[in-house]
Amino acid sequence: MIRVVVYLSGKAECQLLETQLRQLLSRRSNEELDCRFYADPAAARAALLAERADAICWDVTDPAGLAYLAAVRAAGHEAFLLVMAAATTSPLVYLKPELAPDSLILRPVTAEECRRAAGEIFDRLLAAQHEGADCFVVKSRDERIRVPYRKILYFEARERRLCLRMAGEELTFTGTLEKLLETLPPEFRRVHRSFVVNADNIQRVALSQNLVYLRGDVAVPLSRSYKKEVREYDA
Repeated sequence: MIRVVVYLSGKAECQLLETQLRQLLSRRSNEELDCRFYADPAAARAALLAERADAICWDVTDPAGLAYLAAVRAAGHEAFLLVMAAATTSPLVYLKPELAPDSLILRPVTAEECRRAAGEIFDRLLAAQHEGADCFVVKSRDERIRVPYRKILYFEARERRLCLRMAGEELTFTGTLEKLLETLPPEFRRVHRSFVVNADNIQRVALSQNLVYLRGDVAVPLSRSYKKEVREYDA
């Protein structure tokens, strides 16, 4: 199931976009499409915060709507973002790091432009499905970095961002540990409100010190409420 949330007030624009999304997906995949449309940005934001979407289409000509979109992104929502703007809309309005749009449609909206944008959405989403279950993909506006799970020591929540730690290297990206855990294989276990470790890389656990030691003697804190997750590794 591919879930798309759309904030647009124009009914004709919604129909154009949905038609192209459905037609293109039917030709490229057996996945089903769950496409939900909202004329109220507050309702669209509430839907996105309640359940993650794979792609978002958002009208950025409305200042109030922009604020709601920024709130969605600040909450760690990393879905493919298609923005819809008027030709007179300044790019400074939507080309912001905190929004990081992936694609753009300028009004007047045409079937050809919707088809192009739909292609970009499915290029990203369907490629991600085939990247393999052995890697974690760190996404940014400019690149996608594949990291083999075996190389990951831990994830840390740090100042509204997540940090992926490997031996001698860190990568940061937006998100929350709660949402991250939904996507990780079972060897990743939460040991602290700010840390998720790769149990395959645990060397030992010192319960009395409230520490987990990972490969390379890297230590991360262990909370009492999470000790049961790694008790089997106690030294």
